[in-house]
Amino acid sequence: MGEGLEMNKIVPMAALLSGLALAGCGNDPQVQDTQLSLAAGFKLGSLVVRFGHKPGSESLDPTAVAALRTALEKSGQPIYAVSVADLDYANLMAPYGQNGSVQTWASTSYESVSMRDGMVVATRGFGPDIMTSVAPDIAQVAHASGGFQRSYYYLDGADQKTLISYACSFAPSGSETVVVLGKAYATHKVTESCAGTDSPFQNIYWFDSNGKLRQSDQRLAPGLKAMRLQRVID
Repeated sequence: MGEGLEMNKIVPMAALLSGLALAGCGNDPQVQDTQLSLAAGFKLGSLVVRFGHKPGSESLDPTAVAALRTALEKSGQPIYAVSVADLDYANLMAPYGQNGSVQTWASTSYESVSMRDGMVVATRGFGPDIMTSVAPDIAQVAHASGGFQRSYYYLDGADQKTLISYACSFAPSGSETVVVLGKAYATHKVTESCAGTDSPFQNIYWFDSNGKLRQSDQRLAPGLKAMRLQRVID
């Protein structure tokens, strides 16, 4: 499958393609099901590792991206692409577990993001992590109206939970075409503007024509650029 990839067409985003098969553990049936459903993902390893870093390149090789997307679609496994520019982090994540309405997604290198309908409520493995948070309902975000009191819990230097709260409001931000791993989507954009005791920030959401949250930039920690989450495979 990977023989057609050209090694001289490499990309800065290649780390985003670095993991597909989820190395879970434990007796959680959800984890076991994930491991089984990702059996095809292990076979993609030879394809994925052919991607590397080429300084100064700004684009992905379309042929390689198309091959990878096709393989991901055939695997039938839901996939998120998650990146944090300030941490030089980019990876693929698959479903790892479910706790009520919150679904956790994890990478092969064990970073994880927990979301409720696409809204980030916790992270692990990034260093500056969200322990827990109070996030708005996705319906309110999609309607781009009203306000919400956000709360984030982080660990301080003494490993004690510290709370930071923000007053947030939503507003429509027009239409935009976004590209998620080689596939373009027409979207409408919503901006969430938040202000609190530290620097203000914005979360940005892109909803596709079917109303699905296709891409979002969501806060990880103070002082860092937003975490970008892209729904690659539904």
